[in-house]
Amino acid sequence: GLHNIIPAHVYELVQSLDRNRDGWIQKDEFMAALNDPSLEAEIRVLELNRRASAPPPLNLDSVEVKNERIAELHELEGDGGPSDPLEVLLMSPQGLQGDRLSEFEVSIKLLGSGDVENMWNSQGVPNHGGTKGMAVYKPRAVGMHETARKARVCLGHYGAYGIRGNAKPQIDMRTLEVTDTSAGMFTMNHDDLDKIVDHVFPHPKSYHRAWVMEHQGKQASMWEPVPPTATFRAVGYVFSPNMSAPPLDAVRCMPAHWLTPSEHQPRFLWSDSIVAKSAPTSLWFVSSFNLIAPSRGSKEMVPQPHTFHDMKPELFAYKFRLDPRLLEEGLNL
Repeated sequence: GLHNIIPAHVYELVQSLDRNRDGWIQKDEFMAALNDPSLEAEIRVLELNRRASAPPPLNLDSVEVKNERIAELHELEGDGGPSDPLEVLLMSPQGLQGDRLSEFEVSIKLLGSGDVENMWNSQGVPNHGGTKGMAVYKPRAVGMHETARKARVCLGHYGAYGIRGNAKPQIDMRTLEVTDTSAGMFTMNHDDLDKIVDHVFPHPKSYHRAWVMEHQGKQASMWEPVPPTATFRAVGYVFSPNMSAPPLDAVRCMPAHWLTPSEHQPRFLWSDSIVAKSAPTSLWFVSSFNLIAPSRGSKEMVPQPHTFHDMKPELFAYKFRLDPRLLEEGLNL
């Protein structure tokens, strides 16, 4: 009876379930779609009849359900622009000449204790994960004296062992910085820098809720950014000290073709296994950026590295200019 289903039917079904229009189906949205109070009495009668004359269990060992990929909606919404990710990325923002692009340099930034800001800790939340709690950090913006020539890109949030908000992080926290190499000491205007950062590292279009926790009035949640288009990808998660999604400008995405599956072994940070109301979730340091990410399960259920992403080695190891020739010839992207 399902052989006549076409992609349009799937799109319509998923859109009808997606009540907050974030592109994902949450458990509460799925349950709400199945809940019809007017049928509760009839369902109870059917359940009683089923128990009274339960048929033998079905043997589904020989049943094979084949996955069939259908196009994402954004892949069907062509706007007449270029479809190649490199071509999309290297289109200069409005008002900038093509040569101006190569004056911007992208580099890896190792964040020190003064470059991050504590935003939450797990004090008062019991856990038996073998740690003394955790603290969550977000990167600070560059200092006022540098804003005209340099911008720091937030790819996600970080964690550290312990609950002291002023404790120096015990693990290397990395992010990206974009520098306008043409800007001098007394340059004040950073409009071009802002355009480049928004163009190459856009904010997400929405969030997918990945984890929530509540214990004796203390709340926390983590959110996975949803990139604006398939040209970009989010590499980290964003933390919230309550149940509400963070603002969209709290994090940025990056070009998908700059990334490769990570080989960096995740390291355990913290687990909510004692206070979890359903299946526990553990938090892990992931990728070479050492961002934190949630994973369903206990400390023993180590997530696979390749489910996260790192920059390609030739990009991660060096500073590089946003130069089309360098990207095409030197890095073979």
